[in-house]
Amino acid sequence: MNMRSSPGFWAAMMGAVGGAAGFFGPIILNPEANQGPMLGIFITGPGGAIAGFVLGLIFRLLPFTDTIRTQALTLFCTLLGVGTLWFALPEPQEIARVIDGTIGQCRATRDLMPERIKHWEERIAAVTWAPPRNDWRADTERMLRDSPGVIVEIDVARSNAILEHKKPWDKGKFTARGWKRVNESREYFGGGTCESYPRGRQVLLAPLDADALVDRGKTQAPWPPDDLPGFLGVLSLAPVPANYQRVL
Repeated sequence: MNMRSSPGFWAAMMGAVGGAAGFFGPIILNPEANQGPMLGIFITGPGGAIAGFVLGLIFRLLPFTDTIRTQALTLFCTLLGVGTLWFALPEPQEIARVIDGTIGQCRATRDLMPERIKHWEERIAAVTWAPPRNDWRADTERMLRDSPGVIVEIDVARSNAILEHKKPWDKGKFTARGWKRVNESREYFGGGTCESYPRGRQVLLAPLDADALVDRGKTQAPWPPDDLPGFLGVLSLAPVPANYQRVL
């Protein structure tokens, strides 16, 4: 039997193309993706083989010439490979969220500490497989001393996500997802004293998540956190960078 009319040959060819594109595509085009080569191993490889067998069976039963079968197989393999590579391209990643709101009440960070110590004691009791860092309770005084600041309540009216694009042709480009109504109060860590946050002032800020700044490829985040905002479970207030302002 001519190989070009064999469903097994079609399955092998399309399975190989789908597997290779799904395996190497994410590694090259999107190395930060969680799925990595699993796309080719579990999805596009087996899926390509099944689709190839079905298509091969159809083209064997229908009265096509070997030339048409070869052209059709080449076309299907090309579409599968290009489609898989396109699917492997990285999507825009949310890197910040800008809030528009009004300053509410302000209080000392120490006021929140007893509640957070109790929270972490409960978490540590529940997570028996990961020991906490040494002397974490005593370290709360060091955090309060080294990170002077206050807890600021912001009545958030709306928020806007800042996206960083990752595709080869727009890598490094920033766009905004669009303003979304929120209408709720949230607490944040702010440097300085309460005099710096007069009640009723309208603000446009880009809060930072301390945990997101940890390079987990090089170091493991301390547990419980050893930074005051992380320990208190709040984001840190920060001004909106100029490159974010341009896309809002």
